[in-house]
Amino acid sequence: MTKRPEITPNNYQEVYDYYETPRLKPLFNAAYFHLSHALYAPDVLLADETRERIEEQLALGKGAIIASNHPSAQDPFVAAAAMQETGIPQLREFTAYAKDSLFHGITLPFFEYTGAIPVFRPTTHDHIDSREMMQITERLFRVTASRLQQGKNVAIMPEGKRSSTDELRYLKFQSIRGGIARVARYATDASSFIIPLGIHYRSEDPRSLVMPARHTAVAFGNPITHYPGAVYDLRREVHTTMQKALNAAAEMHE
Repeated sequence: MTKRPEITPNNYQEVYDYYETPRLKPLFNAAYFHLSHALYAPDVLLADETRERIEEQLALGKGAIIASNHPSAQDPFVAAAAMQETGIPQLREFTAYAKDSLFHGITLPFFEYTGAIPVFRPTTHDHIDSREMMQITERLFRVTASRLQQGKNVAIMPEGKRSSTDELRYLKFQSIRGGIARVARYATDASSFIIPLGIHYRSEDPRSLVMPARHTAVAFGNPITHYPGAVYDLRREVHTTMQKALNAAAEMHE
């Protein structure tokens, strides 16, 4: 068994070599999805045509990039609950990003056993110069693309942080970072596709939620199965489809 390396940015090559292979434990992950579904029980909108297109892509052995907005710290649990609700077996397992501090101490098993990949954030490691941080981020994107090419699913929140209070209903294009487009381009649309996901809470301030939020709405958008040539154009398409999914989720609460 390969020994887990020390999770530090100075050691990022070894860290990402280690996590290029998902460390997910199937029984642990299944329990996580079942528990999330029991606690959150979101209202899920998945149109028949959208379901068919998603299932077609999964049947080709492609990995799904699940692209969702990020209004609350509870979003990963809500997303897991929504995947469980769909009844599509392949969606009951996905990788997510988690800040590197969570890969230490008592939180390590949860994140590692659910297949998460550690992220070294510039705001946390401001002693690292920008050039080296770019190299670290590039390695992260390559590892993510590798997982997709293995047919694994990856959940990405393109905003990179929780939504600001003025973006709980309408996402700004500039808030959608280019990382998701770069990951998708590295993986190629022969090996991956993008599922837009809109998450909407009844709470006016989902950022402050502590207890599991009930009656959350989650809407699946039409998948992006062909990637345009330019990163900017794919980023624009991700924003457009995510906004449509968020619109649909919000309308479920009207």
